[in-house]
Amino acid sequence: MKASENKTANEPKKRMEEKMATEPKMLKAPAQEKHGNSPKILAQEKSKEASKPAENTSAKKNKGNTKERFQEIFRDNSFIYSMDTQSARYIPIPNRQDKMIDVWVKLIPNTFSDGDTNAGKYYLEHYYINPKTQQIQFLCELEVTGRPSNAIKERSYSSQNWENLVPGSVEDDIYHAVVKKVKSSSGVGGAMSPSIKDMLDDYLNIAI
Repeated sequence: MKASENKTANEPKKRMEEKMATEPKMLKAPAQEKHGNSPKILAQEKSKEASKPAENTSAKKNKGNTKERFQEIFRDNSFIYSMDTQSARYIPIPNRQDKMIDVWVKLIPNTFSDGDTNAGKYYLEHYYINPKTQQIQFLCELEVTGRPSNAIKERSYSSQNWENLVPGSVEDDIYHAVVKKVKSSSGVGGAMSPSIKDMLDDYLNIAI
């Protein structure tokens, strides 16, 4: 009977020891699982953060590739001359089969000093240019401070207004700089060169 009582008395103690032996294993499992997952989360977050600068860099690169509307073609002691590449285009010469270049040129004074009341003022000049005959036709000049007005007065095209180039003149420099820019630019302003249809029409008219 004593042996049986001792066995019965020891069973609760034995069960308690077994329980204590198993509990630490159950407590460790969640901790190991959490620790095992954390590097993946950190790695994902780090990857997302690393991808953001790459997107910004790409956006800056695309922005840098954007061309300025007015591109400098030459300068002298008085002005910086820039050509409007968006509006420049070929247009038909009235009553002729040839085409001329319709172009605006921006003149920015390069002699402004600090505090000059004229700072910010510039000029816009409108020209027709005939590359075939090497002639230029002046249409108008605007004096601009800020943004130009669209209400302007300029003389109409006239075959009598073509001017021959005087070597070394401003018009001579503008003519050659614009023609060079047009030839080196593919599709400046979307319509800088005659279309295939226009060239074919010109060829057929000459042939007839």
